[in-house]
Amino acid sequence: MALIPRKTYPELTALTAPVVDGDVLAAYRSPGPLRRLTASTFADYIKAFFSASGGSALVGFIANLTGAVARTAQDKMRDVLDVRDLGIIADVTDGSRTGTDQTSALVTKLTALGVAGFRGFISIPYGTRFTVSTVYAAVPVGVTLLDDSSINWGQPLGYMNKFRITYSSDTAADDGATQIASSRHASLFLTNFGTGGGSEAAERFGSILHSAGIDQNADNIVGTQLLFSKASGQDRWATRLQLYTPYDIAIANPRDWVTGFSYAAGAMCQSDGGKIYETTAGGTSGATAPTGTGTGISDGGVTWDYRAAGFVVGAVYLDVTDNGNLTQASPLNETIRHTLSTNGNGAYSEFDPALSRFTLYHISLGSAIYEVDNGFGLRPAISFSERRLAMTGATPDCPGTGAGTVTNAGATNMTSMTPVSGRTQATVSLRFDDANTTVVHGAGVNEFRLKGGVNATPPAQGYMTFEMDTFGFGGVWLEVSRSF
Repeated sequence: MALIPRKTYPELTALTAPVVDGDVLAAYRSPGPLRRLTASTFADYIKAFFSASGGSALVGFIANLTGAVARTAQDKMRDVLDVRDLGIIADVTDGSRTGTDQTSALVTKLTALGVAGFRGFISIPYGTRFTVSTVYAAVPVGVTLLDDSSINWGQPLGYMNKFRITYSSDTAADDGATQIASSRHASLFLTNFGTGGGSEAAERFGSILHSAGIDQNADNIVGTQLLFSKASGQDRWATRLQLYTPYDIAIANPRDWVTGFSYAAGAMCQSDGGKIYETTAGGTSGATAPTGTGTGISDGGVTWDYRAAGFVVGAVYLDVTDNGNLTQASPLNETIRHTLSTNGNGAYSEFDPALSRFTLYHISLGSAIYEVDNGFGLRPAISFSERRLAMTGATPDCPGTGAGTVTNAGATNMTSMTPVSGRTQATVSLRFDDANTTVVHGAGVNEFRLKGGVNATPPAQGYMTFEMDTFGFGGVWLEVSRSF
């Protein structure tokens, strides 16, 4: 058996003494007689020496860089902290939801970090199981999580995506900020190599998603997406700004309806397969969960109104393609408006799907210029260069602008319209603001000659256009068109 020369090593006893702070030599030092060590016994000494809690403090480290400063291995390894250093277990495997629930342990450790005044990053590795809302709520100010757990974010079992969430609970102005800085041109690359298969690869999808929070299943509540891709059905690039869950629903973060719960006025809940309901008055819920659509839905204690089919209830989007085409759509079937305005002046175009009506509107004058819809076609409104003239009574004066509005508080027979003095020809479009006016058919000067020779009562917002030529028609108003 090979022996280690006695002159090389200090006097040591057998491996029975305790190890304290990594000082194995001191722990094994003894006033007993000198004795020789075998090579295997010495290896045991060395193993115990460096595997002790302070062993890494006795190993040197220096970076391979000019001007590098010598550090210990322990100091270097403490640059990155991991919850496993605090005894947290990461034992969930790919495609699984089983494993040790570390929620309580993480809350305890994070709370202790806050008490200790720790500031910095701490990593949670893939496969650590916990309840996101509970653990994130326990993150103290100054601690930033690098959450690589992935499994807690509502992915289907077949998914094995690994992604990092950087989370901070700081309340300062820079809360949760991530900066990409450059002295010249800062940029963020979303690179799709097109090699993954599926439409996302083929059309080179890339997305920036904005989440308003997480729902009860730990899924993100997507509020906004900026999508870059190949335009559908075209050989062009497209950029889409897409708005998903409406703001008020997203920030309300509705939870599953529960019986016997005290709901505040304006509270929302989920029920009946994910439908969103809202209560006006609040109260304590009864025994029957709200179902269906409509208003006034009672659960036996609280009255609910149906709001939406779920968190993502539609997507208003704006598309821009590389040939300059601009497209906007609203699956929510709400009015779409495009506004060009400076300090309150300007105009907007608006499409109302409920009325199938397109309107060009002048903002500063507060009036429409033109309107087009399926029933009325194109009808002129009040031009921005002309003053708006309201007409009332049985024999109003003709508007000098060629367009006017007719308003009567009660039932009125409108028998004639006096033209502007000296004008022998005129075309006038009238919009009727109510259904109180009956235009009377006649044949005299300044009277109306109507289609079919029958009086007409226009509906509210109905239009009629008349033409007058004193030479050809003897001064009567000939009906040219109507919108009803």
